Amino acid sequence: MTKEEILKIYEELQVPENIIRHMKKVGEFAEELADKFIEKGFKINKKSITDAAKLHDVMRLSDKGHEKKMAEYLESIDEKAVAKLVEKHGFFSISDLENWEEKIMYYSDKRVDEDEIVSLEERFRRGEKRKGPKGNSDTVNKTKDQIRKLEKEIKEVVGD
Repeated sequence: MTKEEILKIYEELQVPENIIRHMKKVGEFAEELADKFIEKGFKINKKSITDAAKLHDVMRLSDKGHEKKMAEYLESIDEKAVAKLVEKHGFFSISDLENWEEKIMYYSDKRVDEDEIVSLEERFRRGEKRKGPKGNSDTVNKTKDQIRKLEKEIKEVVGD
């Protein structure tokens, strides 16, 4: 997608500025991470990853199913590869990740809080503050452990 097409989606779907800033920062982080994988010889579709990152939370305020809603929208405009990445970025989707593109997109979103790149542990702390007691349930903690494992897997490939 072109920058203009992405901006048109923001405008058409009335995306708040704070969400746009978050998605742009996730896009920057994802692009850098994808470049590291490419440098290591991996075949990575960087364009799909960065487009997905810049669009993943467009429907964040609509309801709890924002990942699926946005994926359906993207499929309707024939952006199937981007749609698949967007659909799998939800916190509990980690066990559904099938390839490096999905892992890069997912992980990049988890490393950006608002529009700031932070450590995974800092991101978790901030999430717990926002969510209160339900931010520390057994299911959430199990997912956090899976995300830590993903981070380790990524760092084994590209370094720190």
